Amino acid sequence: MTQMFNKNEKLTLYDPLTDLPNRSLLNERLTHELNLARRYQRAGIILFLDLDHFKEINESLGHLVGDQILIETAQRLQSLLRESDTAVRLENDEFVIISSAQDGIYFDSTDQSHAIAEKIIKVILEPYFIGEHELHISASIGITLYTGIDESVDLLLKKADSAMYKAKEAGRNTYRFYQQSIQESVDDKLDIASNLRKAISNNELSIQYQPQHSDKNTIIGVEALLRWDNPNLGQLSPTHFISVAEESYLIIELEQWALETVCKQINLWDKQNIIIPLIAINISPKQFHLPDFASNFSHTVLEHQINPSRLMLEITEITFLDNIEEAIDKMHALKQKGFKFSLDDFGTGYSSLTYLKRLSFDQLKLEQSLIKKFIDQPTDVAFVKAIISMAKGLGLDLIAEGVETGEHLAFLSDFECNGYQGNYFSKPLSNKQLSKYIKAANKKHLY
Repeated sequence: MTQMFNKNEKLTLYDPLTDLPNRSLLNERLTHELNLARRYQRAGIILFLDLDHFKEINESLGHLVGDQILIETAQRLQSLLRESDTAVRLENDEFVIISSAQDGIYFDSTDQSHAIAEKIIKVILEPYFIGEHELHISASIGITLYTGIDESVDLLLKKADSAMYKAKEAGRNTYRFYQQSIQESVDDKLDIASNLRKAISNNELSIQYQPQHSDKNTIIGVEALLRWDNPNLGQLSPTHFISVAEESYLIIELEQWALETVCKQINLWDKQNIIIPLIAINISPKQFHLPDFASNFSHTVLEHQINPSRLMLEITEITFLDNIEEAIDKMHALKQKGFKFSLDDFGTGYSSLTYLKRLSFDQLKLEQSLIKKFIDQPTDVAFVKAIISMAKGLGLDLIAEGVETGEHLAFLSDFECNGYQGNYFSKPLSNKQLSKYIKAANKKHLY
């Protein structure tokens, strides 16, 4: 946040050592942000930062070294901020960062504050080269969110300060939230991430396969689904750990493991004469956006001597919304080798004919929440019917996910949907269970 001040105002409102705003300007800007948050019903973030063991360094090496540390810390903090945010030197080695409420909602701000704190901790841990000294410092951070409702500047700073001391008590070089519920949520995520890092080496992961049926009740494919069974956390639903894996970039390692596992399983099924036409594999945005994604993915598949045409790569709209040209290039490169693409969760985002035409999908997957509610809501019935008609008109295969009941199937059949997936047909199965399921299905169709 930039403003013009004359010389006397700058002396009054800015710290002369770091050139950051001081407590007086903090009060002014935070008051403005509280009004903004309240008016537009948004949320912002306050981070209270204290350098760990700064006093010892200051006393042992002198104030000149200490001052240089503070100046460089201020510069590092400034490098992380948006134009609308403010970094303040409160006093001594205490800093406050105000992340603007101009574009945040409460839950988004929780995730955002987690990301900001991680970046601050990382940048402070980088060595400080001051004179002949190479110094290593960490930071303890307290975090509170604000909405401008029944909140004052002093109260919020006290909350953030209190949370900072919780970070000190937790061993320093970390952060804590003032709100207990948020802290518990963050702790759960950190615990999941910590255990997830060891999941592959500890053989805790597995793949289950959910059959996909045609309108003639033949098996036309399966979707490979990642499962995690941890001795401490128990069996975790993907809705709990996939988002954590994506935030921490562990998803790239997990999806590579999943691809390798599926390829090995396909070869085993082939030897047993169990032929599955298509195996759908989920591709996260993090994996898709890797510069070498297309080459690495095709290399892995060909290394296992799998025909690429047997794999359906499922991506969601968020994967290509920010850079459709990148998506076109990567999809084109993989489709030339024989891979197929499915647009997952269709009907819940910003789906448009433009994307479908330019990105050359082979299949649409109708999002399961639409299936679960459309029977009771006429507008959703019309929406589902329109999607099915559009898919047929574009020559795309269609899979309706979340088919749980005979009533679901009957409605979709009336609309001439030609592909189904859901517990009405089968829950996700282990590789052995799927082998028996396919053998039984094939036997049934022989008579």
